[in-house]
Amino acid sequence: MALGEALRDHSLKNAPKLLNPLRGDANQYWIDDDIEILSPTENLVEACDDGEDWNNGSYVLRIHHGPSSVLLPGDIESKAWNDMINAGVDLSADVLVASHHGRKSGYAEDAMRAIEPAVVITSTAKLDPGIDAEDDYRSWTPNIYSTREDGTIWVRMHDDGRFEIHNRDGVLASFSRETSA
Repeated sequence: MALGEALRDHSLKNAPKLLNPLRGDANQYWIDDDIEILSPTENLVEACDDGEDWNNGSYVLRIHHGPSSVLLPGDIESKAWNDMINAGVDLSADVLVASHHGRKSGYAEDAMRAIEPAVVITSTAKLDPGIDAEDDYRSWTPNIYSTREDGTIWVRMHDDGRFEIHNRDGVLASFSRETSA
């Protein structure tokens, strides 16, 4: 029996409690922040388990602070993107951390249309040009930041909708989310 299976069916003695949140579950972890789980669903996890398609079972999280948000799609590929789009999930986000480390297998045109990010961050070393989706992302926004060029990257979101992209040397760029009164 696989470890994941043993955790899910509670057959492992002295196992830690397994949290298994799915799409639609949300929690307020800090005073003004909100973390949404956009994927997976129980059906998608089951399909991924059956087909040994682990990437599409990744968690997809959207973190909000004030009016700004960051989308973290893990290693999902077209199956999970299509599942969310077909279910009418709101994918909009100011910052997208590119799925599957910026590989073409994680890029989805329909998802980009739904997300409309101001910034895309790729977390990867140098990729073979045949699998690197950086140019695909660049067709949606000129604001592409990569750990291969910028090192460790983080996003600071402010209450008023401003957000900044940082690396070890400081602020790489500042943006402001347009809000309507």
